[in-house]
Amino acid sequence: MTGSWTETEKSSTLTIPCNGVVHVVEFSPYVWSDKVLAFGTDSNVCVGLCNFQEDHPEGGYEFESLRVFPHNVSRLTAFAWSPETSLATVPQLLRFCVTGNNFKLMLFTSYLADDDAVKVIEGHTEYVNSIAFDPDSGRRMASVSDDCTCRLWDLDGEELVRFSLASPGMSVKWHLKEMQKLMVAERHGSIRIFSLDTERIVASLRATSGTAVLLTADWCPTNPNLLCAGIDSTWHVWDITKSRCILVCHCSISLKKNYFKNLK
Repeated sequence: MTGSWTETEKSSTLTIPCNGVVHVVEFSPYVWSDKVLAFGTDSNVCVGLCNFQEDHPEGGYEFESLRVFPHNVSRLTAFAWSPETSLATVPQLLRFCVTGNNFKLMLFTSYLADDDAVKVIEGHTEYVNSIAFDPDSGRRMASVSDDCTCRLWDLDGEELVRFSLASPGMSVKWHLKEMQKLMVAERHGSIRIFSLDTERIVASLRATSGTAVLLTADWCPTNPNLLCAGIDSTWHVWDITKSRCILVCHCSISLKKNYFKNLK
Protein backbone atom coordinates (compact mmCIF):
# COMPACT_ATOMS: atom_id res chain seq x y z
CA MET A 1 0.00 0.00 0.00
CA THR A 2 1.22 3.50 -0.76
CA GLY A 3 0.04 6.94 0.26
CA SER A 4 1.08 10.57 0.46
CA TRP A 5 1.42 13.17 3.16
CA THR A 6 1.75 16.94 2.90
CA GLU A 7 3.06 19.27 5.57
CA THR A 8 0.63 21.95 6.76
CA GLU A 9 1.43 24.98 8.86
CA LYS A 10 -0.33 25.49 12.18
CA SER A 11 0.06 28.20 14.75
CA SER A 12 1.47 27.00 18.07
CA THR A 13 -0.73 26.63 21.15
CA LEU A 14 2.08 27.54 23.51
CA THR A 15 5.41 29.31 23.00
CA ILE A 16 8.12 28.88 25.64
CA PRO A 17 11.00 31.40 25.54
CA CYS A 18 14.43 29.73 25.44
CA ASN A 19 17.93 31.09 25.93
CA GLY A 20 19.71 29.50 22.99
CA VAL A 21 19.04 27.12 20.15
CA VAL A 22 16.87 24.11 21.08
CA HIS A 23 18.47 20.86 19.92
CA VAL A 24 16.21 18.27 21.60
CA VAL A 25 12.65 18.35 22.93
CA GLU A 26 10.71 15.48 24.46
CA PHE A 27 7.51 14.83 26.40
CA SER A 28 7.71 11.92 28.80
CA PRO A 29 6.07 8.98 26.98
CA TYR A 30 4.77 7.38 30.19
CA VAL A 31 1.18 7.82 31.37
CA TRP A 32 2.19 8.72 34.94
CA SER A 33 4.45 11.56 33.76
CA ASP A 34 3.09 12.50 30.33
CA LYS A 35 2.77 16.20 31.17
CA VAL A 36 6.49 16.55 31.86
CA LEU A 37 8.34 18.27 29.01
CA ALA A 38 12.09 18.73 28.52
CA PHE A 39 13.99 20.79 25.98
CA GLY A 40 17.74 21.07 25.66
CA THR A 41 19.81 24.00 24.42
CA ASP A 42 23.55 24.40 24.03
CA SER A 43 23.91 25.25 27.74
CA ASN A 44 21.18 23.46 29.71
CA VAL A 45 18.18 21.15 29.79
CA CYS A 46 14.97 22.75 31.06
CA VAL A 47 12.28 20.47 32.52
CA GLY A 48 8.78 21.64 33.24
CA LEU A 49 5.14 20.70 33.60
CA CYS A 50 2.77 21.42 30.72
CA ASN A 51 -0.72 21.83 32.18
CA PHE A 52 -3.93 21.97 30.18
CA GLN A 53 -6.13 24.82 31.36
CA GLU A 54 -9.61 23.27 31.30
CA ASP A 55 -11.26 26.33 32.76
CA HIS A 56 -9.86 28.62 30.06
CA PRO A 57 -12.65 29.67 27.63
CA GLU A 58 -10.49 28.84 24.60
CA GLY A 59 -8.41 26.11 26.19
CA GLY A 60 -4.66 26.50 26.28
CA TYR A 61 -1.58 25.33 28.11
CA GLU A 62 0.53 26.65 30.93
CA PHE A 63 4.20 25.75 31.30
CA GLU A 64 5.64 25.55 34.82
CA SER A 65 9.42 25.27 34.95
CA LEU A 66 10.56 22.63 37.45
CA ARG A 67 14.32 22.44 37.03
CA VAL A 68 17.16 23.66 34.85
CA PHE A 69 20.08 21.28 34.42
CA PRO A 70 23.28 22.91 33.14
CA HIS A 71 25.69 20.95 30.94
CA ASN A 72 28.92 21.65 29.08
CA VAL A 73 28.02 20.19 25.69
CA SER A 74 27.63 22.63 22.80
CA ARG A 75 25.21 20.48 20.81
CA LEU A 76 22.84 17.78 22.11
CA THR A 77 22.01 14.89 19.79
CA ALA A 78 19.69 12.54 21.71
CA PHE A 79 17.42 12.48 24.76
CA ALA A 80 15.46 9.80 26.63
CA TRP A 81 13.14 9.79 29.66
CA SER A 82 13.35 7.11 32.33
CA PRO A 83 10.07 5.39 33.29
CA GLU A 84 11.05 6.06 36.91
CA THR A 85 10.25 9.76 36.36
CA SER A 86 7.18 10.63 38.41
CA LEU A 87 5.71 13.67 40.13
CA ALA A 88 3.04 11.56 41.86
CA THR A 89 5.44 9.66 44.11
CA VAL A 90 7.20 10.69 47.33
CA PRO A 91 9.84 11.79 46.79
CA GLN A 92 9.24 13.17 43.30
CA LEU A 93 11.79 12.03 40.76
CA LEU A 94 13.09 13.30 37.43
CA ARG A 95 15.50 11.02 35.55
CA PHE A 96 16.64 11.30 31.97
CA CYS A 97 19.67 10.69 29.79
CA VAL A 98 21.08 13.06 27.20
CA THR A 99 24.11 13.07 24.94
CA GLY A 100 25.89 15.43 22.61
CA ASN A 101 29.05 16.18 20.69
CA ASN A 102 31.31 14.88 23.47
CA PHE A 103 30.05 11.33 22.64
CA LYS A 104 29.25 10.71 26.33
CA LEU A 105 25.95 9.78 27.99
CA MET A 106 24.87 12.08 30.81
CA LEU A 107 22.38 10.51 33.22
CA PHE A 108 20.61 13.21 35.26
CA THR A 109 18.69 12.43 38.46
CA SER A 110 16.78 14.96 40.56
CA TYR A 111 14.48 14.61 43.55
CA LEU A 112 13.64 18.33 43.13
CA ALA A 113 14.21 19.08 46.81
CA ASP A 114 17.92 18.20 46.87
CA ASP A 115 21.00 18.76 44.75
CA ASP A 116 20.85 17.13 41.34
CA ALA A 117 23.15 14.29 40.34
CA VAL A 118 24.70 13.57 36.96
CA LYS A 119 26.49 10.37 35.96
CA VAL A 120 28.78 10.70 32.93
CA ILE A 121 29.08 7.44 31.00
CA GLU A 122 31.95 6.99 28.58
CA GLY A 123 32.48 4.34 25.91
CA HIS A 124 31.19 5.51 22.53
CA THR A 125 33.81 7.01 20.23
CA GLU A 126 31.48 8.87 17.82
CA TYR A 127 28.15 10.70 17.96
CA VAL A 128 25.33 8.92 19.81
CA ASN A 129 22.12 9.12 17.75
CA SER A 130 19.55 7.44 20.00
CA ILE A 131 19.07 6.42 23.63
CA ALA A 132 16.35 4.27 25.20
CA PHE A 133 15.51 3.15 28.74
CA ASP A 134 14.13 -0.27 29.58
CA PRO A 135 10.43 0.79 29.73
CA ASP A 136 9.64 -1.75 32.46
CA SER A 137 12.15 -1.05 35.22
CA GLY A 138 14.20 1.83 33.87
CA ARG A 139 17.32 0.16 35.25
CA ARG A 140 18.99 -0.37 31.87
CA MET A 141 19.75 1.95 28.98
CA ALA A 142 20.57 1.23 25.34
CA SER A 143 22.42 3.55 22.96
CA VAL A 144 23.46 3.48 19.30
CA SER A 145 26.18 5.52 17.70
CA ASP A 146 28.06 6.49 14.58
CA ASP A 147 30.80 4.19 15.92
CA CYS A 148 28.69 1.28 14.59
CA THR A 149 27.83 -0.18 17.98
CA CYS A 150 24.74 -0.68 20.11
CA ARG A 151 25.54 -0.79 23.82
CA LEU A 152 23.56 -1.64 26.95
CA TRP A 153 24.38 0.03 30.25
CA ASP A 154 23.26 -0.14 33.85
CA LEU A 155 22.62 3.05 35.81
CA ASP A 156 26.12 2.90 37.29
CA GLY A 157 27.55 3.30 33.79
CA GLU A 158 28.78 -0.28 33.43
CA GLU A 159 28.58 -1.68 29.89
CA LEU A 160 26.46 -4.85 29.97
CA VAL A 161 26.29 -5.88 26.31
CA ARG A 162 27.75 -4.61 23.04
CA PHE A 163 26.44 -5.41 19.55
CA SER A 164 28.52 -4.63 16.47
CA LEU A 165 26.63 -3.00 13.59
CA ALA A 166 27.34 -2.85 9.86
CA SER A 167 26.72 0.91 9.67
CA PRO A 168 26.01 3.79 12.10
CA GLY A 169 23.12 3.13 14.46
CA MET A 170 20.26 5.62 14.09
CA SER A 171 17.52 4.33 16.44
CA VAL A 172 17.27 1.92 19.35
CA LYS A 173 13.92 1.00 20.93
CA TRP A 174 12.76 -1.61 23.42
CA HIS A 175 9.77 -3.76 22.52
CA LEU A 176 6.82 -2.44 24.54
CA LYS A 177 5.63 -5.87 25.74
CA GLU A 178 8.58 -8.22 25.33
CA MET A 179 11.30 -6.47 27.32
CA GLN A 180 14.03 -8.85 26.17
CA LYS A 181 13.65 -7.67 22.57
CA LEU A 182 15.53 -4.65 21.32
CA MET A 183 15.11 -3.02 17.88
CA VAL A 184 18.19 -1.45 16.31
CA ALA A 185 17.97 0.50 13.04
CA GLU A 186 21.08 1.35 11.00
CA ARG A 187 21.72 4.20 8.59
CA HIS A 188 22.24 1.90 5.60
CA GLY A 189 18.80 0.36 6.10
CA SER A 190 19.16 -2.75 8.25
CA ILE A 191 16.59 -3.09 11.04
CA ARG A 192 17.37 -5.90 13.45
CA ILE A 193 15.60 -7.22 16.52
CA PHE A 194 17.97 -8.61 19.14
CA SER A 195 17.15 -11.01 21.95
CA LEU A 196 18.81 -9.79 25.13
CA ASP A 197 18.42 -13.28 26.61
CA THR A 198 20.54 -14.96 23.94
CA GLU A 199 22.31 -11.85 22.58
CA ARG A 200 21.38 -13.00 19.08
CA ILE A 201 19.36 -11.57 16.19
CA VAL A 202 15.81 -12.96 16.14
CA ALA A 203 14.46 -10.93 13.19
CA SER A 204 15.92 -8.80 10.42
CA LEU A 205 14.43 -6.38 7.89
CA ARG A 206 15.99 -4.51 5.00
CA ALA A 207 14.58 -1.01 4.71
CA THR A 208 16.60 0.64 1.95
CA SER A 209 18.51 -0.02 -1.22
CA GLY A 210 20.93 2.12 -3.17
CA THR A 211 21.80 5.48 -1.61
CA ALA A 212 18.66 5.98 0.52
CA VAL A 213 19.40 6.76 4.17
CA LEU A 214 17.39 5.51 7.13
CA LEU A 215 16.90 8.39 9.56
CA THR A 216 14.86 6.92 12.40
CA ALA A 217 12.63 3.95 13.33
CA ASP A 218 10.21 2.98 16.08
CA TRP A 219 7.60 0.48 17.19
CA CYS A 220 3.94 1.38 16.73
CA PRO A 221 2.76 2.49 20.22
CA THR A 222 -0.62 0.72 19.86
CA ASN A 223 0.41 -2.43 17.97
CA PRO A 224 3.81 -3.92 18.87
CA ASN A 225 3.73 -6.10 15.74
CA LEU A 226 4.12 -2.99 13.58
CA LEU A 227 7.40 -1.21 13.04
CA CYS A 228 7.94 2.01 11.10
CA ALA A 229 10.94 3.87 9.69
CA GLY A 230 11.65 7.22 8.06
CA ILE A 231 13.82 6.90 4.94
CA ASP A 232 14.72 10.09 3.06
CA SER A 233 11.31 11.48 1.98
CA THR A 234 9.30 8.30 2.64
CA TRP A 235 8.16 6.38 5.66
CA HIS A 236 7.61 2.64 5.74
CA VAL A 237 5.53 0.35 7.96
CA TRP A 238 6.24 -3.38 8.44
CA ASP A 239 4.26 -6.20 9.95
CA ILE A 240 7.05 -8.07 11.70
CA THR A 241 4.93 -11.22 12.10
CA LYS A 242 5.11 -11.54 8.30
CA SER A 243 8.46 -9.73 7.75
CA ARG A 244 6.65 -7.70 5.12
CA CYS A 245 6.35 -3.98 4.37
CA ILE A 246 2.62 -3.12 4.36
CA LEU A 247 2.74 0.65 3.75
CA VAL A 248 5.00 3.13 2.00
CA CYS A 249 4.04 6.80 2.32
CA HIS A 250 5.71 9.48 0.20
CA CYS A 251 6.10 12.91 1.77
CA SER A 252 6.29 16.28 0.07
CA ILE A 253 9.29 17.20 2.22
CA SER A 254 12.50 15.45 3.16
CA LEU A 255 12.16 13.91 6.61
CA LYS A 256 14.56 14.93 9.36
CA LYS A 257 15.82 12.66 12.11
CA ASN A 258 13.66 13.94 14.98
CA TYR A 259 10.73 15.05 12.82
CA PHE A 260 9.59 11.48 12.33
CA LYS A 261 8.20 11.36 15.91
CA ASN A 262 5.26 13.43 14.69
CA LEU A 263 4.28 10.83 12.09
CA LYS A 264 3.70 7.96 14.50
